[in-house]
Amino acid sequence: MPMTRDQQVIAIAEAFSELMRQWLSPEEFAAMKHKNEADPTYAGKVCASHDYCDANMAMWAAFRDVMGRDIDGDSDADCAIWNEAWDLARKLYLGSQRHG
Repeated sequence: MPMTRDQQVIAIAEAFSELMRQWLSPEEFAAMKHKNEADPTYAGKVCASHDYCDANMAMWAAFRDVMGRDIDGDSDADCAIWNEAWDLARKLYLGSQRHG
């Protein structure tokens, strides 16, 4: 049975987060999370993961692995799934977007 859209978003977020754990050393991962949680520079749509790697490549790989195809950058639906997966990964695994 095919995954629902929500299941796709969750699976991509989990795959992306796992790739971040693989691509970054434990020290880099901890520093990235700390920056995301404590440094207002990383509030909103900016993530400290980009300080350590090309996180877009990790998200691309996660999307491809879950969806079985590359993202269609012209597809509003694909872009929405990508963005929601990133937001979920950031919230659950990479450090909160809330500051203050």
